[in-house]
Amino acid sequence: MQVLIILLVGLLLYFRPADAQVTVQVLAQNSVTWDGGDFRYPTAIPQITVVKIKVPQGAQLPEHCHPVPLAAYVAKGAIQVTTSAGVQAVFNEGQSFIEDMNRWHRGVGVGTDTELIVVYAGAKDLPLSLDRNGQAELVKECE
Repeated sequence: MQVLIILLVGLLLYFRPADAQVTVQVLAQNSVTWDGGDFRYPTAIPQITVVKIKVPQGAQLPEHCHPVPLAAYVAKGAIQVTTSAGVQAVFNEGQSFIEDMNRWHRGVGVGTDTELIVVYAGAKDLPLSLDRNGQAELVKECE
C-alpha cells in the first residue's frame, strides 16, 4: 500500500502543470510628464501615497496642481486631461501616464465611470493636490 501511495504521489508530481511564470510589465516610465513637463522629487521626508480615484461619467475634477510627482493607471473607463494652456490628452483603460507637476490642469471622466490608481511620490506634510486657494507658497509654483 505504501508503495502505491508513493507511486501515486510521484506520478502527481511528475505530471503536474508547469509552474506559472511571473511576468513584469512596466506601465509607465519617463523623465518628463505626459505633455513634456519636468518634475522633481521633494527634498523633505519622503512619503509614498497610493490612492484610488473614482470619477463618474461626465464628472469634472476641479482645476488643480500637484506639488509632487505622480503616476496614474486607468483601471476602468477613460479620463481626459486638459492643461490650463489647452493641451489635451485622453487616457483609456489599461493605460498609464506621468501626470503634470506644478501645472494647472483638470480632468473629466469620458465614456463610462472611470477608476484611476494613482501613486504619489510625495513628502510628509506636503499636500498631494492644490486648488487655486491652496497654500500660497506652493500655489505660486504652479503654472
